[in-house]
Amino acid sequence: MKNKYFIIIAILIFGITSNITIAQQLIAHYPLSSNANDSTGNNPPMTMINTPFLDGGIYCNGIYSGGVNPNYSHAITPLLPNLNLNSFSISAHFKVIEPLTEIHPVFVGGQSFRWVAFYLAPDGTVLLKYNNSNYEFSNVHYILNQWHLAKITYKDSTADLYLDDTLAISFNFALIHGDDKEVGITDLASGRVFKGILRDLKIYNLDTLTTDIKRIEYVNPKLFNLNQNYPNPFNPSTMISWQSPVSSWQTMKVYDVLGNEVATLVNEYKPAGNYEVEFSAKGGSVGSLQLASGIYLYKLQVYPAVSGAGIFVETKKMMLLK
Repeated sequence: MKNKYFIIIAILIFGITSNITIAQQLIAHYPLSSNANDSTGNNPPMTMINTPFLDGGIYCNGIYSGGVNPNYSHAITPLLPNLNLNSFSISAHFKVIEPLTEIHPVFVGGQSFRWVAFYLAPDGTVLLKYNNSNYEFSNVHYILNQWHLAKITYKDSTADLYLDDTLAISFNFALIHGDDKEVGITDLASGRVFKGILRDLKIYNLDTLTTDIKRIEYVNPKLFNLNQNYPNPFNPSTMISWQSPVSSWQTMKVYDVLGNEVATLVNEYKPAGNYEVEFSAKGGSVGSLQLASGIYLYKLQVYPAVSGAGIFVETKKMMLLK
């Protein structure tokens, strides 16, 4: 039994270092797993019509609202006042459950202006739609009945469209948005919504921050706690949240089962509070991290600044399933 404990300690201590930093500020996160709430607490819930919860997300039936169709599905965020339309990122996980006969959106920015959208084509490729009626095409394919990650970033007048962290399109244009700061599933210009499941809608500002760590509450917690990552199993990314009742130096690291350190997510002094950080098995927007399926360990260490307060250490397992 003692040998078992020594092996576990060795796994958590030794290894090689690979740092991940992401210049993102999370301003809205709608998991859409059981309700329409924004997990950051920054914004009201989404408005949802005929979108029941299914398979960890919301089910979109592919029926448009034109003609006041009573069976249409719709989901849209409220106005996002903090969204910087000059520099942002939008992402969501999706699964198409029926072959398409025409192009359909996964998500659309804006109602009146429809400034950007992630689109799917019947031939299995992905498209970028922008400024109401313009399209850019790719040769990158999605797979029917498989979960994918859709992502669009817009910065320095360039839009990059990613499928599962693979760059499919990079296109330069001036965004015409009219300060229309909603994100939904329906393209009210083309009258289309895809048939499938959507979850985990995230909206970021891309600014001068050095990490996407987000202090998600302003009421200080009373206890230390490291939460189970969500989703779990995950592919390719997952969220890790924790809380600290004291101001302290904190580290969050990820290890494989052999004890190799594969990522340092946090290594800084932080005020007391609640936090979350995203871990990507593909290394996020920087780096070349490519992890295999399997079990990984994430470890939080807190070094309180108050003398005699002790050291908090906790480790949890998570599973990458490709």
